[in-house]
Amino acid sequence: RSANHAYILRGSSDLARAREMPAPALGASATGHRLSLVLGVMTAPGATRNRENLRALSHRPHAHGVRTVFVLGDVDCARRPTAAEHIAHRDFVFVNASDCQTWHRAAKVDAWYRHALARWPSAHWIGKSEDDALVRVSALARDLAALDATQPW
Repeated sequence: RSANHAYILRGSSDLARAREMPAPALGASATGHRLSLVLGVMTAPGATRNRENLRALSHRPHAHGVRTVFVLGDVDCARRPTAAEHIAHRDFVFVNASDCQTWHRAAKVDAWYRHALARWPSAHWIGKSEDDALVRVSALARDLAALDATQPW
């Protein structure tokens, strides 16, 4: 995969039309800066090594105005094996989707976008990546900053 393999959902104008799920508005990073991108990294409960590698290489929870989270379905077969890791890192998001069979992937991606739109309504961009792809977060944030988030891309 390429170094910037991520799928970006929308700019700010598309967000207003897509908000359907109520959730707390957490639109700032840990440093209080406005988020430019929320990047959801699709992962599986057993992909511990992929998540460890990404954390070590580039996925800091609030780097470059980007909030990076690992996305799992909110089901016991995903929560139970990741409980200790979730407590240690606090970088998981559990979405309203099944997660323990291959055919659940599309539903989890859809659930991620719905969750992200509701939880981070002021983020300029919502993105999706996979846990076996390395996204150069700083380069992606820089590239997105050059775009007008109010335009449909």
